[in-house]
Amino acid sequence: SIVRFTERTQELVIIGNAQQESRFCKDAYVVDYKVLSVIAIPIIHQSKLGGILYLENNLSANVFHNKRVSLLAILSAQLAVSLENARLFNSLDQKVKDRTQEISEKNIKLLHQKLELESISQKLKELNSTKDRFFSIIAHDLRGPLGTSASLLEVMLADFDEFSKEEMKGFINNLKLSTDQTFRLLDDLLLWAKSQRNEIILHSKLHNVSTFINENILLIRPIAEKKNVTVDVVFDADHTVAFDGDMISTVVRNVLNNSLKYVHVNGEILISVSLDDDNLKISIKDNGIGMPEFVRRKLFTVGEKVTSQLGTKGEKGSGLGLILCYEFISQHNGKIWVESEPSVGTEVTFTIPASSQVME
Repeated sequence: SIVRFTERTQELVIIGNAQQESRFCKDAYVVDYKVLSVIAIPIIHQSKLGGILYLENNLSANVFHNKRVSLLAILSAQLAVSLENARLFNSLDQKVKDRTQEISEKNIKLLHQKLELESISQKLKELNSTKDRFFSIIAHDLRGPLGTSASLLEVMLADFDEFSKEEMKGFINNLKLSTDQTFRLLDDLLLWAKSQRNEIILHSKLHNVSTFINENILLIRPIAEKKNVTVDVVFDADHTVAFDGDMISTVVRNVLNNSLKYVHVNGEILISVSLDDDNLKISIKDNGIGMPEFVRRKLFTVGEKVTSQLGTKGEKGSGLGLILCYEFISQHNGKIWVESEPSVGTEVTFTIPASSQVME
């Protein structure tokens, strides 16, 4: 109660004999410990109570005379300053720690941003390098058929009257082949450019898979007949699946056209369709000339020249069609891969989720 009184009043308390002090003689602590002399000095700094210096003596009364009180008053004043300094030091130390932590977090954030910017910069450099290689390849592939067309036209114009109808028909047929090749390349390039700008948005709807595959076979049937190539289809069941018909048609036709390009006259192409772990799986296998491993590894990489050989009838290609296939299958959250062996043949397989959910 003496300490609480000092705290409340912030006054100096000196008691000669607490056993006879009416305010505190019945205090349980005073009674139990037979307290006699007591001094309680409030430690005050800048009008704020920082603590209480409390001393007691239970052997003698009136021990805290004036000299001792003066000495204790000086000591309490020093204690007040020391306590305030300690409080300020702790406060300053905490502020320094907080500021150091804040600076450290900002430095870490700046470091992460720097590393991220360096990574983005490196990726942009790689993309620019890839783009340059890619356009170099496309320019080379465009130059070939355009150069052929220009040469044929020059010959036809120079000696037009000397050629027979059959010879002119041959020239015109070659011009058509060259023009078709250029058109397909430009068409694929336009599609790829649109996909890079996210202008081709996936719109899925339900398709009967067997009907869908047979419709695409009809589109390439004239090319197959020129080489007398047999195209067979095997379905494990009749499936109805939701996907973007335009995108998957582009994939199927590109793969079939590649098979027809590299299959021999009287060759065979087998299309297998099945459901595999909730995925629609389509494989297109031919018994053509195949490809070496170093070519297979680069098939889906932009900026890599993958056409290392002509087709069995001299057909040419840019490899852009397979890159489109990869883009469109990826948009369906699917996978596409190639297995091939030189002189044995090639099998291209892709899977897409066998969903029945339509997305418009």
